[in-house]
Amino acid sequence: MVCGCEKCGTLMVQEQKGIQCRCVCPNCGNHCDICIGFERPLSKGELAQLLANLRGEKADA
Repeated sequence: MVCGCEKCGTLMVQEQKGIQCRCVCPNCGNHCDICIGFERPLSKGELAQLLANLRGEKADA
């Protein structure tokens, strides 16, 4: 999956270190693991953010 950075909109790349995995923005350094969803179910807000990212929109906070 390819996500847009929630801060600057740049496409993020996946970074994997051992069993840890996250997405990192090459432009501003922001990182997240919302689309990866390891270790816990996604919250309602995280699901909304994921859907907004897939649509290229900003989620309402």
